[in-house]
Amino acid sequence: MFHKGPSKDRGSTKLAISNIILVANAFIWYLIAFNTLKSLLSQQNATSADTLMVLGSNTGAIAIAGLIGTLIVGKALKHRRFLYLWISSGIILSLLPLVFNETNITTLMVLSLIFGVYFGLGMPATMGYSSGFTKVENRAKIGGFTFLIVGITFAFTSVLAQTSLIVISSILVVLRIIGLLTLFSINGKESASRFLVKDNEKQVKYSHIIFNKSFILY
Repeated sequence: MFHKGPSKDRGSTKLAISNIILVANAFIWYLIAFNTLKSLLSQQNATSADTLMVLGSNTGAIAIAGLIGTLIVGKALKHRRFLYLWISSGIILSLLPLVFNETNITTLMVLSLIFGVYFGLGMPATMGYSSGFTKVENRAKIGGFTFLIVGITFAFTSVLAQTSLIVISSILVVLRIIGLLTLFSINGKESASRFLVKDNEKQVKYSHIIFNKSFILY
């Protein structure tokens, strides 16, 4: 009985860290992909109209795909199944910059639409699945850490965009693999029933996340 509380607390912290990594991983993947598009447009000396068209189509694709994504999945278990498929397909899509090695405005438009549709379809399920495993009182805290990671990473994505497409694609592939492994680490509905709902559970502390080995390594 006396060992139950600390065990649950550690379990809640691990689950919170998995949620942070799962969501941040998806946003970081998109930031790198988006900055790669901008870099390729710059290399093509694209006009303002071409740039607006390519990047605007990416934003529009995210919005439309996001609406569709909210209709695809419902319950947490369906979220999980869909996310396995979504993240796995992202590993393949991460290699697309290598396929479009001869870039022009048309190919960049296609790439922009594919990335936009991919990101838009998956984010509703990602956010919904993550929030389903996060107690209400911890969501702001976990969300803050998530976007702290995303914000810090944003400063480096423009640097990555200046490297070779092989390096960029490799990084995108690794990110999606990390996302897939993180999803594997979350034990489905059993985790939800154990960590989600009890009001007398301990809240996840900032110190537990900051000094956790998995979080620091990520």
